[in-house]
Amino acid sequence: MNLPHLSRASGAAARPPLRLTAPEQATLDALLRTGLGPLRCHAVDLRGTPDLVLDTHRVCMFVHGCFWHHHRGCQLARVPTTNRGYWEAKFRHNQARDATVLSVLQKHGWRTIVVRECATRRMQAARLGAELRRFVEGGAQHSEVTALPPPPAPSSPVPAGGIPGSRQP
Repeated sequence: MNLPHLSRASGAAARPPLRLTAPEQATLDALLRTGLGPLRCHAVDLRGTPDLVLDTHRVCMFVHGCFWHHHRGCQLARVPTTNRGYWEAKFRHNQARDATVLSVLQKHGWRTIVVRECATRRMQAARLGAELRRFVEGGAQHSEVTALPPPPAPSSPVPAGGIPGSRQP
């Protein structure tokens, strides 16, 4: 009878089952629909423990909660009014850690993408999957998927004669 080694069997039994947050599960579902290949969840061997990793494409995905990672401009990222100083320091620390992790991974040849919680809530799975596929198949080093509208383009200077079609007093 071929029994697994006791330490290997007990280690597997002691390991907690994989648990994904709702935003992580939504991102995983959208990614699986794209058929981009094998992936790993919660890769503890990489800096920052990326939520999803596509080894064949050298892509690390982080699914960030808008509150905990303080997604500026997002309604989900409000600062609590109680003990405001603590929360602001906490959010600054989280953002600094996130930037460090992304930088280290990129220096080691990984491409990174951050999927915001608001995107997993407001985007259809097909659109989220399309965004992920576009990044994975493209050549960008880093990207972010969010449900917020893009920032406005820099305005062009007003011509010397004023705005065309406007009446001058």
